[in-house]
Amino acid sequence: MLKPGGAFVNALYTPATLSGFSHTEHGYRKYEPPELVAAAPAAGFGAEAVPLLGGNAFCVRCVKPAA
Repeated sequence: MLKPGGAFVNALYTPATLSGFSHTEHGYRKYEPPELVAAAPAAGFGAEAVPLLGGNAFCVRCVKPAA
């Protein structure tokens, strides 16, 4: 639970990058940045994705609107 105006930040590898790791072949759900950004409003957040590591990863920042 976040207070109004609070932020949650998560960094993830892209699906293409994850596909290069053998341990992700089974049981990993691989998300594209737009999928996570699109899901945020249903949970009450605004969101943005920022590319990292030359596009091999991304950071999603979700913010709960101020009251």
